[in-house]
Formats: sequence, structure tokens, C-alpha cells
Amino acid sequence: MAGQLDFWSFIGAERTASGYPVALHIPGTDQYTVWNTDGRGNFVSNGNGGVVVSGTGVILESLETSFHQDLNGDHVTGPSPSSPSAAAFFAELAKHSLALR
Repeated sequence: MAGQLDFWSFIGAERTASGYPVALHIPGTDQYTVWNTDGRGNFVSNGNGGVVVSGTGVILESLETSFHQDLNGDHVTGPSPSSPSAAAFFAELAKHSLALR
């Protein structure tokens, strides 16, 4: 794992029954991702489909509510009133998932 986190900063974590979702950001960019970890902080899975997403995208904004904090610094926790609908969320997630194949 050495060298894999050189650019990522941990910006949020929230305790759940099975561990922690952990939000990460590359400072100075609009790149974010979320990991799921076990109760000891060991990586289990990617929390946003294993992709890097935009801070203004509906994927990250929708995840903000489970973190109970504004992860992207737009002063809104969760999707802003001008964010796309849930259908757009799944369309964006599918687009990113297809890009990984």
C-alpha cells in the first residue's frame, strides 16, 4: 500500500455497524472517492463504485448525507436544490462503472 495514498487526503469518516465509510479528496482538484472499511479501518470495498468522482456530481453530493457533513465545500450537505434527480445519479454511476470495464 506504500505510495498509493500520496495524493489523497482523508476528509471524512462515519461510524456504521460494520465499519466506516471514508471520504478522500486530492487537494487542489475536483477528485473524490469513498472507501468502506471494517471496524479496524481495513479497506473492504469502494463506496462509490470504485471510481473517482467530481465534487459537484450527484454521486458525492448524495453520499454527503450519510457522512453528515459537506464534503465538497459547497456549504450544502447533500444534493443542492439544483442537483440532478435520482435517475441522473444512477445514470452517472452507470457511466463511471462502464468506463472501468
